[in-house]
Amino acid sequence: MTDSYVQRLPALGLSIERATPAVPADGYFYLLRDGVVLTRARSLKAAQKAWREVVEASGWVPPKTQDRTPKEMLAAERAARDRDARNEYWHSGRRHAW
Repeated sequence: MTDSYVQRLPALGLSIERATPAVPADGYFYLLRDGVVLTRARSLKAAQKAWREVVEASGWVPPKTQDRTPKEMLAAERAARDRDARNEYWHSGRRHAW
């Protein structure tokens, strides 16, 4: 039995799939665009090489991310850490008496 694998780029309708409902479970990695098979490869490395060629040929570039200052990044990290600590405390299974 082959493990399934999916890598998607929704902006281009592009995906690499193995052993999913969209492609046969024959061990190959399939490169699909809008559900149409472009190619298949024995290895993930070869499929990703074909993927990069398609992306480069399309001219697609990822959207710019919003730049944050170091101070904003630190504040967001602290907030996430506090949130994680609070969730761990309340969901740890301890019973709290009021």
